Amino acid sequence: MARRKAWGGTGIAAAAAAAMMAQQVAAKSTRDTLFLSCFAVSRWPVMLAWASVVSIVVAFAATRAMTRLGPRRVMPAACAISAVLMLGIALVATRQRSLAAVLLFLHAAAIGPVLISGFWSLFNERFDPRTAKRAISQVGGLGTLGGLAGGIVANLVATRAGVAAMLPILGALHLLCAVALRSPARQSRAPEPAGEDAPPLLAGLHSLVKRSYLRNLALLMLLATASAALLDYVFRRHATALYSGDRLMVVFSWFHSVVALLTFLVQVSLARLTLDRMRVGGMVATLPVAVAASCLGVLAIPGLVSAAIARGIEMVMSNSIFRFGYELLYTPVAPQEKRPTKALIDVAAGRAGDALGGGLTVLVLAMATGAPNVVLLIGAAVLSALALGVALRLNRGYVRALEWSLRNNVALDSPAPADSSQALDITMLPVSIAQLAEPHGRTPERDPAGAARIGRSQAGTGRGAGQPTMVAGASGLARAADLRERGQDLRSGRPDRVRRALAGPGPLPAELAPYAIPLLADDELAPEVTRALRKAAPQVVEALVAALLDPEQPVEVRRRIPRILIAHPGERAVAGLLAGLEDVRFKVRLRCGWALARLHEISPDVPVDRERVLAAVLREVEIEKLVWGGRREMERLEDPSDSPFVDEVVRERANASLQHIFTLLSTTLPEQTMLRLAFNGLHAGDTQQRGTALEYLDVVLPPVVKEALWPFLEERGRPPRPTRTREQIIADLISINESMGISIAELRRLHPGG
Repeated sequence: MARRKAWGGTGIAAAAAAAMMAQQVAAKSTRDTLFLSCFAVSRWPVMLAWASVVSIVVAFAATRAMTRLGPRRVMPAACAISAVLMLGIALVATRQRSLAAVLLFLHAAAIGPVLISGFWSLFNERFDPRTAKRAISQVGGLGTLGGLAGGIVANLVATRAGVAAMLPILGALHLLCAVALRSPARQSRAPEPAGEDAPPLLAGLHSLVKRSYLRNLALLMLLATASAALLDYVFRRHATALYSGDRLMVVFSWFHSVVALLTFLVQVSLARLTLDRMRVGGMVATLPVAVAASCLGVLAIPGLVSAAIARGIEMVMSNSIFRFGYELLYTPVAPQEKRPTKALIDVAAGRAGDALGGGLTVLVLAMATGAPNVVLLIGAAVLSALALGVALRLNRGYVRALEWSLRNNVALDSPAPADSSQALDITMLPVSIAQLAEPHGRTPERDPAGAARIGRSQAGTGRGAGQPTMVAGASGLARAADLRERGQDLRSGRPDRVRRALAGPGPLPAELAPYAIPLLADDELAPEVTRALRKAAPQVVEALVAALLDPEQPVEVRRRIPRILIAHPGERAVAGLLAGLEDVRFKVRLRCGWALARLHEISPDVPVDRERVLAAVLREVEIEKLVWGGRREMERLEDPSDSPFVDEVVRERANASLQHIFTLLSTTLPEQTMLRLAFNGLHAGDTQQRGTALEYLDVVLPPVVKEALWPFLEERGRPPRPTRTREQIIADLISINESMGISIAELRRLHPGG
């Protein structure tokens, strides 16, 4: 639903892409034929250089328009203007064919790339990073089919009516683009972001200077287009040596049609796979690798066929895997930075690459009279190697751009608890399971049986029985008497006597720990007991760990111990907390995970076994599959008479499980804050924030964890429509290792209407 609202679904975007690519492919075939039938091929690099200058000027104008108005308003008008200009070139062609060839060359080189860049700006501005990753293969696939159709139409029209007859058709295609792109403009009612106070050109140049990520994108575009220009000239040189006149139109139209078909096949067979398996930086690295390998192939087997294959491989990769990765690299960039820079990078840097390629070609033709093709191919391979080095740096820049987007769009104080102490404190939830676990809310002071219950807890297991250890020698008699008296006070069950014992001189002696630890079950006394044990943590860490791992201790005692252990961040405390991650009770695992994350944050030098933490994460995912699945099944139930109370309990249990998973992961990843922001982004109502969080997690999570966790983070992981009743779902949820600590009967008793 969110994707449909984002841009009227991918259908409109795909239709616009089809018309845009049909026009581009047909325009290239028409431009090549018209120009090379009027001028010698040696004029091509000179014309390319001049066209690059014009294109850069147009890119600056487009940057100003995109920044001030946004692509939603600029693109329909720009396509309409292009259509009018194309019709004007068609009129010129009826009288001065050579002038029309020059004008068409300038139009295709200057306006065409600006429109393509603007279209993709509109695309990646309307979709969040995750949704864009899903939609781009559909949009690009239909666009490629449009390019194939454009090449076929160009071939048919040229063979039957002449190359000049294609010019009005090219104008009509851009007019169709204007109509298609106007549709999302009507549907979207969101206001455009305000333009920058600085002039757009200065704002764009400032962003390029300030952000290394954007500079690397510009450098990649420069090097990639320069190497393509050298390879393209080698192909055209071979083609014009064998064909001339309208026969060139057949060659170029068939060439572009075959390239479009192969591009579509690559998209159908490999695009989805690469989008799922490859990093975005790796996707853009495929182009320079393919170009370098193709250049070596042409050097080994020279000729028109090998040159056409090499040029075709470059175009296929450029318009499929590379294009997808390249456009996705822009998705986390904020509109206020993207608008003044994207046209500069796509068009200005791209045309500067064409100018560089054209200049190198002219230089090679002037100096290497014997074998210019060999020098040009070597130059293209060298430029591709440099582009590969830049591409390999972009993946880290992409992660940083995602982090930047999360920092600026997801708040740490969002509804999803983010503070390290609150994020794991289940008692902070609106309807807490901790409260449900003890529905009567009794404490020893309010419950006459409370003192007896504490006494049984201390004496029943043998761990608190007996008197404090006697200290030998006369000097220890006074201390032994003090220990005996304070021990009796701690066992009395009376809050005033307990407080007196806790307030004794110095830290709480280790001998009294077995009496103090069970008092953590008392909600009223727990804060004071916690403070006393924290002061004595170095001496009582063994007793605390033993109580934490003792299944016979009350769960309220055990879940409060991890907060005490972080006061003594040593190896024994870490070992105890790691062991607590395997406990049968979810509350205990929850608090142990929080304590490990907090300890890792306070004392990063204390080693935490990463493999044990990841194993705990995977184990937690397996344990909680039924919880998450049950929550989603319950969300699909439609009976309006069902109680929302039970839904809320299960929903909070599932959310707490996910919090626990992310807390554990924060101890294994360097950026704890970013993981918290990503978790909050998952729970944000804004689809852009959620998509950014998902894409960030897709990049940074360990593969084994991502594979296990991902079905619960994305919509596609939802189970089919449930066939079980609400009672069956709740029964299964309750049966999971006593994690919820409450029975169906208790829920019914507390809320008989549920």
